[in-house]
Amino acid sequence: MLFLDKRWRFTCMLVCALPLFASANENSRVTQSSINVEVLTRAFDKIIVTNERPFYGVILLVQGGEPIYEYQQTTEGQKALSSASPFLLASQSKMITAAVVLNAVDEGKLLLNKPLNDYLAQAKQALYHPDITIRQLLNHSSGIAPIGQNNRFTPGSQFQYSNLGYEVLA
Repeated sequence: MLFLDKRWRFTCMLVCALPLFASANENSRVTQSSINVEVLTRAFDKIIVTNERPFYGVILLVQGGEPIYEYQQTTEGQKALSSASPFLLASQSKMITAAVVLNAVDEGKLLLNKPLNDYLAQAKQALYHPDITIRQLLNHSSGIAPIGQNNRFTPGSQFQYSNLGYEVLA
């Protein structure tokens, strides 16, 4: 689960991973005393070292109010993490971006079917295909292409997973 605080920092809760590192009790439930910290530490350390993408961030697992696993990795040349630290979140950020956009829709700040360019023109940003809407960006049906290139397809006519669409939404 990811939580977003007021400074837009992300905290990763690894609750769903805990059963993998727990000793089974009679009900096969995870309890505070059942988490094997040594197994968990070795597993996380292995995942961090062997992953093809670099890990930048902080992992903190707490049991009974006490930290049982802590790990911090900063980007090269950076001494400590801050709210301005860059993180590779990949598609995890899409869920948060969608939630923030839909919250703005609920508050009447954005309209799902309004053209994207209406918002970008107000912000003096570069413009995309004139028919692209917020809804199409959210559901990967915009066909958005980098500025200066033709749209991949007519907005709303197809589905194509789009990192760029969510970068523009963000």
